[in-house]
Amino acid sequence: MSFFRKTSLLVILLVITCSNFQDNDWVHFQKFILTPTENPDTLVLYFTIDQGFHIQSDQPEDDLMIPTELYLQETNTLSFGRPIFPEPEYFYVGNFKTQVFSNELIVKVPLIHSGKLNQNSIFGTIKYQPCNSQKCFFPRELSFKINL
Repeated sequence: MSFFRKTSLLVILLVITCSNFQDNDWVHFQKFILTPTENPDTLVLYFTIDQGFHIQSDQPEDDLMIPTELYLQETNTLSFGRPIFPEPEYFYVGNFKTQVFSNELIVKVPLIHSGKLNQNSIFGTIKYQPCNSQKCFFPRELSFKINL
């Protein structure tokens, strides 16, 4: 086999391997709780982050980090307040320090609705940048559906 063919095969295998790893989702929507006892009504969203990975916080200190963002689809009778993220933890790589979420992410979202809450479903998306102890990956979007 020629050098060119060997090199081409190696590049193809490398691209396939890297692209498969880049396609992973490391954040998963687990459940929600609707707390009508709080004022305003609050939707509590639970996400898990795969072991060995973390995602950037919603307000990273470094401009190079991509913040985690949560979007919920509004309707004529339902809108949402600003999501309330938990306190992040610090993650260190040498002298570099960043704020991250790992293991479990619990986000509280105030509900603003007119009249009785009669929605069947709420659609949402969380945008995040996953990292492990060695590198960060391309940003991801996880869409989810909440059945009320």
